[in-house]
Amino acid sequence: MYLTSRQDLAEYCLRQLGAPVLNIEVADEQLDDAMESAIEFYQEYHFDGTERDLLKHKIVGTQLTLDNVTGLTIGQALTANNTSAYVVSITGNVVEISKMVGEYDWTGTTITLDNVTGLAVGQTLTDGTTSATVKSISGLSVEISVMTGGPDWVVGATLEGPGVTPPEYIITAISQITLTSSAGGSYVIEEITLGDPDLGYLPISEHVQSVVRVLPMMGYSEGLFDITYQLRMNELWDLSSVKMSYYTTSMEYLSMLDFLLRKERSFRFNRRMNRLYLDINWKDDIKVGYYLIIDCYRAVSDTDFPEVVNDPWLKEYATVLVKRQWGANLRKYNGIALPGGMVLDGERIYREAEEAKVRMEQELINNQAPLKFMMG
Repeated sequence: MYLTSRQDLAEYCLRQLGAPVLNIEVADEQLDDAMESAIEFYQEYHFDGTERDLLKHKIVGTQLTLDNVTGLTIGQALTANNTSAYVVSITGNVVEISKMVGEYDWTGTTITLDNVTGLAVGQTLTDGTTSATVKSISGLSVEISVMTGGPDWVVGATLEGPGVTPPEYIITAISQITLTSSAGGSYVIEEITLGDPDLGYLPISEHVQSVVRVLPMMGYSEGLFDITYQLRMNELWDLSSVKMSYYTTSMEYLSMLDFLLRKERSFRFNRRMNRLYLDINWKDDIKVGYYLIIDCYRAVSDTDFPEVVNDPWLKEYATVLVKRQWGANLRKYNGIALPGGMVLDGERIYREAEEAKVRMEQELINNQAPLKFMMG
């Protein structure tokens, strides 16, 4: 039978253990846990559980939602609180900017409440007409998203949080940052979403397990001024009269210059954080809108590639985990006699599954392809 999902895999495991002839006493939640553990171990150690991939990442600037964009154009400088940035793009009232440079980073609309009891990031506040989402909490100060649905809140307004008996909060102060453009315009920040340069890291998919290197998606220059294009156009216009050895030598020389003058970017990555930190000068070394290529290994997702759950090793290992959980559930009834003279032996089921689990894990880890060593 061809399996296409975790649910199919779970049902396969139950059938292997005797269902529906036998009642396999494992809860649905325990089945889900066993499938999750099996697939995680498969992705961690099985050679078919990961793949090397090249991910393209566009550097995204901080997004400002302003009260208006009248007279604002790309390239203008915005300034507030001894901090400045340049406009990169404008979409509606949302403005993308370069890295903020100065004393203090800007924030969106911040309200001060009389209390924050029970309030959490992501919750919605409302006065019955206008609502906004909590983005961050610091003391009694709460940064919120753009207020929608009605008129903006004012000091003294009473807000309600979520819940059957929603808690109440009274606004004691409202703070918004006003920007001044190089053309003399005035703009109020209603909401801000920090981009890569201001965060100082790149968000990475949870499926990425390791990063090998980070490469810029560009050459020495672009278009007609690219050095490789010029070399081919000027020196190799007639292949019948030019030796390829000259071209090969030139390209090797350019590769050496590239290695010496454009070092690969130093980075730090921890898969549990889902963040890729680049040790660069975010203001000068990279610009908003540029692309980076991330050479990495990432787990093969069973959601994107259902064929994963048909792997013979994974099916056997998942069955062992379900059997182990079944035995763990029955151990507390060990030795109880059933009608017909049968006796429950959960301890034996658990022990057999545990031994099989340890054996399969050791075989998989020990039989992996050997590491590649570089000698020189």
